[in-house]
Amino acid sequence: MSAEPARAIWFLDDAEEDIAAAFEWYESKRVGLGAEFVHAVDALLVALLDFPESCEVFHRGTRRRLMGRFPFEIFYRLEDGLLVVVACIHAARDPNVVLRRIGG
Repeated sequence: MSAEPARAIWFLDDAEEDIAAAFEWYESKRVGLGAEFVHAVDALLVALLDFPESCEVFHRGTRRRLMGRFPFEIFYRLEDGLLVVVACIHAARDPNVVLRRIGG
């Protein structure tokens, strides 16, 4: 299966809110840690642009990828050449949060 790389990244509003909340939490623990979290999210998403189908399918075309350093999962889907970020949630959270967002 040869997949085309995604051309751009798009964030759903809920995903942006997830990332902002995690940033605030990490930043409250140590100044600069929130920025490190956001940098890790960005680096992961840029890597996924080249191989968007490299991660397991979570539900109906929505895929997920566990972040390395931070215990968060990125949930995304591919739409017309876009990598659409649906959620960025702590790995210990109930994934039903994501199912509600994607209508599963």
